[in-house]
Amino acid sequence: MTEIQQKLLELLCDLDTICQRENIPYYLSGHTALSAYTRSEFFPDCCQASVSMTPENAVRFLQAVRKEGRPDRITDSMFSNKNYPDFTLRFCDPNTLMIPLPYCRPSSLPYIGIVIHMIRTKPAHMNKIYQLSHTFWKASTMSEGSVSGFTKHVAVSACRIAKNILGGKYFSRLLFRFWVSLFQSRETDKPIAIASDAFHYEPALVKGVQTVTLEGKVFPIFADPEGYLLTAYGEDYSTVIPKYYKPSASLLVSVNISFRQFVETAKERNLDLKTIQKKKTKCDLLQAKVSFYNRQIDRYYAIVERTEKRYALYETYMPMKEELLRLDREERYEELNDLLKPYRSALWAFYKKKLGLCFDREIFELTMKVLVMEGQEKYAKNLRALVPDEHWKPIVITDYKGDPIEC
Repeated sequence: MTEIQQKLLELLCDLDTICQRENIPYYLSGHTALSAYTRSEFFPDCCQASVSMTPENAVRFLQAVRKEGRPDRITDSMFSNKNYPDFTLRFCDPNTLMIPLPYCRPSSLPYIGIVIHMIRTKPAHMNKIYQLSHTFWKASTMSEGSVSGFTKHVAVSACRIAKNILGGKYFSRLLFRFWVSLFQSRETDKPIAIASDAFHYEPALVKGVQTVTLEGKVFPIFADPEGYLLTAYGEDYSTVIPKYYKPSASLLVSVNISFRQFVETAKERNLDLKTIQKKKTKCDLLQAKVSFYNRQIDRYYAIVERTEKRYALYETYMPMKEELLRLDREERYEELNDLLKPYRSALWAFYKKKLGLCFDREIFELTMKVLVMEGQEKYAKNLRALVPDEHWKPIVITDYKGDPIEC
């Protein structure tokens, strides 16, 4: 283990001690659950861990940490930080440092810690209320240029006005309590969401508990860990390397330096951190726009490339079309598949770009038939859906005189 992972394990053990003493159920989740279940150790260079608990238990945990009053253990959340951007808690050691360079906004998380995600079980309309209010709250903690659309701007402005009138800290606490009450009275037969609405899980997931070993320590995990990991990471979850925080050129992590020391050192060297952060925020917005336009340009190039490929495949396969149909009639599918390999390769290349490719309907259907015979029905269905209507029409080529020739 690295020094950072030793600190994470220490924090997890402290969290477990508090939860056992206060009878607070919790579960390892996310990449921490995946690493514990599949390898019993942290992923390489991991510098953050994740657990999950219900909102009301998260409040109990927050109160328990506060009651202990340990100076080396804090819970960072909307309850104590008016600029905290999420409906989560962070159980941290304030004597450590974990910030994105060159600096972080007050809403960023400057300590190494355990992220506590909320387990939400409510009907869809309640989740919609939460998602809307959470989106506006999160945007209200960021810069003016972080949202688009008149309605969103109005809602974000309303959040900012309410924060100014009520006071940022009071408003964030009020919203935190509202979200806790929203999910407190749970309908036990409804699917549950953990951390985000990207996936929904069966309610039985939290009606029991199993245990796993992580770095030689025993921790609780969901009652059906395989079901959870299958939903979250897919069938190949045992080989998946998920995204997680790790030291890099843009993330400074240390167990020996506190955020306060970092800021004081910057002042001693006459660094204007606020100006640096403003420039970085502006740069991030411009970079997001550039990325958006680059994706559009890549899409245009892919469409042009597909047009050239359609004509090339047409010239290659149309002379052998009768042979392909004959092989199909004679059920000589291995030979048919050998001849279709270049077309199948082109189909896959453009499928990854979310583009379909067809130059002749009969040859396309022959190829789909071969795919279905191999058990790739879903892939064939997706390929059909990607072919635009105009590609089912004959290819029209204009000769050097300008006369159209239908092929």
